[in-house]
Amino acid sequence: MGKHGGNQGGRPKVVINYKTLKGLCQILCTGEECAAIMDIDYDTLDRHLKNDGHGGFTDYLKKHSSDGKASLRR
Repeated sequence: MGKHGGNQGGRPKVVINYKTLKGLCQILCTGEECAAIMDIDYDTLDRHLKNDGHGGFTDYLKKHSSDGKASLRR
């Protein structure tokens, strides 16, 4: 058979838009809301964040939600 060229089939890899995700965290969206807006499953979002070294959605939210909390207090 040998090597195949072109499309190998299967689903394309999900690409996380971190600028959008950071903005959603700053307005205090939940993980499910972020995933729905990005049109992916929450588990996929969490897995990609872990694989990219962000420690999962909970850690990412803690890191990037502080601006939104400060804005609410004003």
